[in-house]
Amino acid sequence: MGSPDEVLAHAQRFYRQRVEKSWVRDYLRSRHLSAAISETGIGYAPSGWTTTTDHLLSLGHSPGDLVRAGVSIKGDRGLRDVMRDRLMLPVHDHTGRLVGFLGRASPDDTRSPKYLNTPSTELYEKRSTLYGLGEGRVALAAGATPFIVEGPMDKLAVDKMASQFRAN
Repeated sequence: MGSPDEVLAHAQRFYRQRVEKSWVRDYLRSRHLSAAISETGIGYAPSGWTTTTDHLLSLGHSPGDLVRAGVSIKGDRGLRDVMRDRLMLPVHDHTGRLVGFLGRASPDDTRSPKYLNTPSTELYEKRSTLYGLGEGRVALAAGATPFIVEGPMDKLAVDKMASQFRAN
């Protein structure tokens, strides 16, 4: 146990298992993006301060492993989750490797930042990782035209439109 890759894979699995009992499905349905849950690996980070951290520790990961992967952070009161009560989008690098997460706050949450990124780690640096590039690498290599949009939900909407266009 212990590599950032393993921690991130376990975190993504944990997040994906929590979608059904969260606000995420209804939110994506309201945006006509329900299919994105299975297509993109969207998950849900529970609202507790240490829910994800506790789960990953129970799998044998060390506190240092969780911090190095960017899933947990050391605070004044000990180790806590970086993401809480957020729709979780996996972020892949240009090779398709899972390197972090982008978390979107609930539409009802008016106090928190709308989006949070995994903190900088050995695998993830926000300014050098373009959300969606890793997922689109095969299509781009085959000649697809890239679109740059403002945010991750816009990216999901463009992907949906593109797949509908290809189907017709």
